[in-house]
Amino acid sequence: MRKNSLIKMDQQDSKHVKEQGETFQEAHVYLSLAEAYTSNNEFQPAIDHYEKALEIAKEREYKLQETQALLGLGHAYRGNNQFQTAIDHHEKALEIAMEHGNKRQETNALLGLGDAHRMKIQFQTAIYYYEKALGIAKEHENKRQETYALLGLGHAYKGNNQFQTAIDHHEKALEIAKEHEYNQQETEALLGLGYVYIWNRKFQTAIHHCEKALEIAKEHENKRQETYVLLGLGDAYRWNNRLQTAIVHYEKALEIAKEHEYKQQETDALLGLGYAYRENRQFQTAIDHYEKALEIARKIKHVETEKRLLLSLGQCYQLNNQFQNAVQCIEESLQIYEEPGNRNHGTASENTKKSLSKFIGANEERNSENAVVIQEREPVAGSTELWKWEKISIVHREKFINLREYGKTSPKKIKEVGAVRFCCMKQFLIGKGTDGTRVYVGLGKDGYERAVKCLPKDAFAGDFAKKEKELLNEPSAKKSNHVINYYFFDDKSDDEYFFLIMDLCEETLETFVHDNISDDLVKIAPEIIEQVLKGITDLHRDPKPILHRDVKPANVLRDVEGVWLLADFGISRLLAGGATTHQSKPMGTEDWIAVESHPSNPNLSKTDDGTVRYKKESDIQAAGMVAFYIVTNGEHPFGEKPDRLRNLLDGKPVGLETLKNPVLKDLLSWMLSYDTKDRPSAEEALKHPYFQSAKQQFEMLCKVGSQPEIKKGDTKSDVVRKLNSDPKDWRSLLNADILQYLSTDPLKGYTFCYKSSWTDCLRLIRNVKEHWHDRPRPRPELFYSVGDPQEYFLNLFPNLPVEVHIIVRSCDWKERYDLQEYFI
Repeated sequence: MRKNSLIKMDQQDSKHVKEQGETFQEAHVYLSLAEAYTSNNEFQPAIDHYEKALEIAKEREYKLQETQALLGLGHAYRGNNQFQTAIDHHEKALEIAMEHGNKRQETNALLGLGDAHRMKIQFQTAIYYYEKALGIAKEHENKRQETYALLGLGHAYKGNNQFQTAIDHHEKALEIAKEHEYNQQETEALLGLGYVYIWNRKFQTAIHHCEKALEIAKEHENKRQETYVLLGLGDAYRWNNRLQTAIVHYEKALEIAKEHEYKQQETDALLGLGYAYRENRQFQTAIDHYEKALEIARKIKHVETEKRLLLSLGQCYQLNNQFQNAVQCIEESLQIYEEPGNRNHGTASENTKKSLSKFIGANEERNSENAVVIQEREPVAGSTELWKWEKISIVHREKFINLREYGKTSPKKIKEVGAVRFCCMKQFLIGKGTDGTRVYVGLGKDGYERAVKCLPKDAFAGDFAKKEKELLNEPSAKKSNHVINYYFFDDKSDDEYFFLIMDLCEETLETFVHDNISDDLVKIAPEIIEQVLKGITDLHRDPKPILHRDVKPANVLRDVEGVWLLADFGISRLLAGGATTHQSKPMGTEDWIAVESHPSNPNLSKTDDGTVRYKKESDIQAAGMVAFYIVTNGEHPFGEKPDRLRNLLDGKPVGLETLKNPVLKDLLSWMLSYDTKDRPSAEEALKHPYFQSAKQQFEMLCKVGSQPEIKKGDTKSDVVRKLNSDPKDWRSLLNADILQYLSTDPLKGYTFCYKSSWTDCLRLIRNVKEHWHDRPRPRPELFYSVGDPQEYFLNLFPNLPVEVHIIVRSCDWKERYDLQEYFI
């Protein structure tokens, strides 16, 4: 409402200055009006007013206003999804700004070009422009523009699926925004981090960042940002399948957007509600929200949103059996795609149009198996009952097609357990075990794809099946995002088999590693290993920890969304009553059994009945073997057979010598330790530098450098002695002039004398980090040679974080309040 008042006032000013003939002031009023319209997402009126300002500025040669008008036009055209036109205007603005040496406007133009190319899905080009903008902003110490450039880089790297790099840039932006109290940019950085973590499927971390952003937006009464953050929280909860909580947040966003007439945000909230209700299978409610959103999108002429809504409506009508409406929506969407000026996504747009055409063809002939639909219904032969199918799996899709066809032609051979249909034939088999266990695809009556595990009824299988059912019902397993879900257990319907109904997954880690090349595996290994350890952390959690006892590549499964899940709990056991050890007959799979539980270990203190002991640490050593298997494309850390068992029993993980990454090598050496006391818990392993961001590693170095023993160089301290046992002089790695500059306190004019000890190196790092922004202006060239202290020191001493981690984790320092978060 405030924006509308501003627009009315500016319109009155515009009329007054026209009457007075004040052309400079008239151009200024047109610019103000245009900015108000842009802020209100009314892009066409904004464009009209920027054009008027541009005309006056050109005629009178007001270069500053000409540049402002061109930048404003770029912004407005970008908001109106006319990305190439936006780029053209930003390029003109850039040319004038460079010609007249206006660095602020030059940076704004570069930022605008970055934004426009990013919206065109041209991420590398966007990164190029953002980097140039960042360089100028840093050179001229314009912190606000530096923050905008870092935010843009974070968004671009996220779009390019470079999640860690995106996180690093958002965190740098957040740091500057906090320091300079740029509240809006702080909120944007937190929200940006939230979305990166959503894309990276770290939902709790995403929610944490969004909630912090919400606090700031509320505190400063920034209603527009509050709406954006509520939408982000809705997305985070929806992707985490917490649909009711997502709906609550979308409703709050909708309420604020309506009250303040934020039409684009109102549309986004309705769209989010549509998604949530559709995923909750409330199709008519979803349709109602989509239709309201479509009405607004058409009013504000937001073509991209209109296309998305038409496609979503088409799919939802299809799910609700309103096929004619579905076809109509998709045809309308195709018409928009084919209009001139709406081909901004190049090949992606062409592929989308092909998919849409296929969708329409499928609705004209609904028996086609190539239909791009979410759910299909088809009668079973000889009955009026319908088969639903929500197509999710890619790997097993053909098996489901065949299963549905087989259900029509041979319905008597279809079994049904727990409202899931399946057929125990080879053509539907997706996995098998050496104990006679078989796994088949199954299709629930609700249309969802499932896996059906069939266990032969013998003396042991019954115990295994029941135990697996019991353990998967334990809270530590049920609440985990990295443990497979169990739905139903049947021990009565068949004389030969028990049946377990479970989540369907795409493939095992064993298959995934076999099908990928080493370079790719090394890049994605941290994410996979982290998810395996998170699953083990959940299982090991008190008060009723679970020992898996069979962690191996075949028991780690990938779902269709790329999440890795621990599976196969037949030999898993609870640690009851505070116990730390479970004693039983030897269990597990050869090559994946921890040394302390291996029946061939001569050092085992076996009991008379031949039982061995299993501990939480047994799962950790097995997980270390799995991690090595991933990064080496299928090799084993204890070498090749026949020497593998001997190396395991001797505590010689010979394969580690082949690893080139010292950080990874230390993590695996730690997890594979012979003595269980020397291994980390799963939670401790997740704190290893291998999994930590650059920011976390740098903060850890600074916190250790802040300890009183480090400051004093206390030789009685084990940590100080171990750190300084390395005779190498770290100062030799620094340029002498930079070392002199970093050692000098410019406010007091005092130069510190840092010695060759590594404790002094940590003190320097800590001091530079604490006082970097206190250095007075103008700043010398050496300041810019260092640039970002975090990046500078981590590049200079890449192995220092892991070397410090090794020393600190082995002593009681790790329990200090300010160090705990990096170690335990």
